[in-house]
Amino acid sequence: MKKNENKKTQETTEQELQLTQLTEQVVDLDTKLRTALADFQNLRKELEKQHEMRESVIKKHVFNDLIDIFSDLFFAVEQLPEELKKDSHIAGIVNIMAKYKDLLKNHGVTEISFEEGTDYDPKYAEVLGIVNHKEFDNKIAQTIQPGFRIGEVLIKPARVMIYKKDNS
Repeated sequence: MKKNENKKTQETTEQELQLTQLTEQVVDLDTKLRTALADFQNLRKELEKQHEMRESVIKKHVFNDLIDIFSDLFFAVEQLPEELKKDSHIAGIVNIMAKYKDLLKNHGVTEISFEEGTDYDPKYAEVLGIVNHKEFDNKIAQTIQPGFRIGEVLIKPARVMIYKKDNS
C-alpha cells in the first residue's frame, strides 16, 4: 500500500508542479498579451496623430493661396471710405467674405490675432515694425493682418507691430 500511496503522492506532486508551470505560463502569456494590446493601442493613436498632421499639412497647402487672396480682399475692403462701405455691392462682398471665413472655420482653420499688450510669440507672428514705449517691451502693439493655422500647423503668421522699451 505504501508503494501505491507514494506513487499517488508522486503523481500528485508532478501534477501540482505541472499545474504551477501552466499557471505561470498563462500569467506570462496574459502579461505579454496585455503588453501587445497596449503597444497596439499606442501605435494606433500615433498613426491617428500622424494622419491628422498629414491632413493639416495638406490643408495648409490648399488654403495658403486662398488665405492670401482673402487677406488682400479683406484689407482692401477695410481701406474703403465709409460712404462706400454702405454700398450694397460692397455689402455683398463682405457677405461673401463672411461665408469664406465660415468655410475656413469648418475645415479647422483658426484665425490668429493678438490683443494689444499680449506677449509677442515668434511662432505665430511676424514683426512688421516697432513702436517705442516707455513701459512695454516685446509686447504686441497692434495686429496689422491676422494669421491662420490648422491645429499646430501654421498656415500664415499674423503680421504685427510690437512695442520696444524706449530707455531715453
